[in-house]
Amino acid sequence: MERHPSEGAAPSRDAAPTPETEPSTEGSVISLSVWRQEFEKPRDSGEPTAFLNTAIYNTFKALCGGVTECSEKVVTDKKNTLPIAYKFMVGINNNRFTKLVLALEIFASSGPSNRWK
Repeated sequence: MERHPSEGAAPSRDAAPTPETEPSTEGSVISLSVWRQEFEKPRDSGEPTAFLNTAIYNTFKALCGGVTECSEKVVTDKKNTLPIAYKFMVGINNNRFTKLVLALEIFASSGPSNRWK
C-alpha cells in the first residue's frame, strides 16, 4: 500500500492551520469549561495528570457531539497554554510587559521538550 507523501512528515511552518493543530475559538472556550468541570471533580491525590487530561478530552469530545478532529494531545496542549495566555493578558493589563517579554523569551528558548514537566 502506498503512503501519502505527507504521512509521517512534520508539519510545515507555512502550512495552513488545521483543526488538529489550531482548535477554534469555540473549541478553546469548550476546553476551558471542560477543564474547570474536570478539575473540580474529586480525585485521588496520587492520580497521574494523564488521567485528568484523558477525562478532559473525553468530556470535550462528548460536548462536540462525540466527534472531533482534535486529538487528545491537541486538547491537552491547549489546556496547557491557557494559563500562559491568561498570565500574559493580566501582565499586559497591569503594565508588566517587560517582565512578560523576558519570561516569554525564556519559555521560547526552553524548547518543546522541556515544557510542562
